[in-house]
Amino acid sequence: MRVVTSLLALCALAFGNPAMAAEKPAFDARLSGYDYPHPVHTLKLDSQRQTLEMAYMDVRPEQPNGDTVLLLHGKNFSGAYWQTTIERLTEEGYRVVVPDQIGFGKSSKPEHFQYSFQTLADHTCTLLDTLKVDSATVVGHSMGGMLATRFTLMFPERSDGLVLVNPIGLEDWRQDVPWQSVDAWYQGELKKKPEDIKAYMTKAYFDGQWKEEYAPLLTIQQGWLRGPDYPRIAWNSALHYDMIFNQPVVYEFPDVKAPTLLIIGNRDRTALGRNRAPEEKQKELGRYDRLGDKAAEAIPDAKLVELEGIGHVPQYEAYDDYIEALTEFLAASLTLQPGMRVLDHGCGMGMSSVFLAREFGVEAWANDLWIPAEDNAWRFKEAGLGEQSHAVNADARALPYDPDFLTSLSVSTPTTTLVWTTFTWATSASC
Repeated sequence: MRVVTSLLALCALAFGNPAMAAEKPAFDARLSGYDYPHPVHTLKLDSQRQTLEMAYMDVRPEQPNGDTVLLLHGKNFSGAYWQTTIERLTEEGYRVVVPDQIGFGKSSKPEHFQYSFQTLADHTCTLLDTLKVDSATVVGHSMGGMLATRFTLMFPERSDGLVLVNPIGLEDWRQDVPWQSVDAWYQGELKKKPEDIKAYMTKAYFDGQWKEEYAPLLTIQQGWLRGPDYPRIAWNSALHYDMIFNQPVVYEFPDVKAPTLLIIGNRDRTALGRNRAPEEKQKELGRYDRLGDKAAEAIPDAKLVELEGIGHVPQYEAYDDYIEALTEFLAASLTLQPGMRVLDHGCGMGMSSVFLAREFGVEAWANDLWIPAEDNAWRFKEAGLGEQSHAVNADARALPYDPDFLTSLSVSTPTTTLVWTTFTWATSASC
């Protein structure tokens, strides 16, 4: 069902947009005729002696779980391509903030700007300040992985966790790829044609196997090429490439303090400037089947999920496996909030349920197959929690699990309470 849902969502993104319904849409620098999947807001930024606008989506769930996820796009993408991720995360109660960085998507494309990951991270922190978001789990794909890493290094107190989805920058290309000037990058961008975009993505992202559900990834890039502002787009793109090439984060992986998840499609071979490297080096660059392991070893608190035979964009090519890994990681740090409903399995004499009710203010259904419900009910009443903790005596396999009623499911052992939020396992609290 999730596969069907995700494909339908992608098709809706591609064909439900009037501007995209045209055979060959053309877009201005700010994507005026391109609709995002959620309302777009703008934040004014005074940066480098000019006023710029950062576009962003701030998508709030109907039933908040109290946590926020920050999604950071890659170089050849915008916030719009996170649509299916946004929908799933908001269903699970997360607030989702999705900025277009300066120079990307619907944000300003300055004529002159000194790009750095530090500057982009600072802009992103300003956005969180404006939205009154104290902290978030930072998820970055491709170039967004480099930015997410930089943000986490600069603002560890604002980073609940770090998720890197096929990030670039897992190696320092400067060791094998000759340097080139911004002007050279710019001339290369000016030579591009719409068909070159598809050819590159087909080869680099999808191993030569193009599917129509990938078409939304082309629309913005090809539309800019046909639009009136492409020289400005190309210049910003050249500045982006210069930033990416010359500002590695790989050497600072050991300094990352946040719990980290690496979701790596191990067929990916993305490497900046590969065509300029010596021939004998080209096949050794972008080996994600090796780079994922190296990154996981370098980052102190990292977990690696490898997606076998998947390329650079797992959100499109292997959505189910990608979203399962992401939601499991997020649930591991879920903050329980007062009023949440928790089914506490294997609660024994109910101490874990008492802990959950007192510590987090949740409403607990305490189930144990071997302890009579009336015994635990008496203990809850004596603890003053008779209205907040409910005793159950049943086989867990026979109980219904209604995600519209329950917020989370916990399984208690003598030392650990595990929480399953919307059918995702994660460690929540010790008791």
